[in-house]
Amino acid sequence: MKPLQIRPLADQDIDRSFLYLQQEAPHIAAEFLDAVEAGFKIIQQNPDIGSLRYQHILPVEGLRFWRIGKFPHLIFYFNTTSSIDIARILHGHQDIPATLGLN
Repeated sequence: MKPLQIRPLADQDIDRSFLYLQQEAPHIAAEFLDAVEAGFKIIQQNPDIGSLRYQHILPVEGLRFWRIGKFPHLIFYFNTTSSIDIARILHGHQDIPATLGLN
């Protein structure tokens, strides 16, 4: 399995979502973190599992995403030759191009 390389913005995304859930839905906040970890493991086991849909919308070659369990959050990543590069963890209802700074 390739190692994960989690970018600082992705770490911040996870923290931000967790803190929001702690305030708004504390009963599922820890479950969110477990779902993120499970998503990372799925991607590590099968790096090409993520959809390339946003690659066709945004000018970013190789950008894949995978939905985090029952949550509306998406893991955006690149499958590189040496690692899985986790770029962002975003809520699916966000303006993805604007949030990624690509519009």
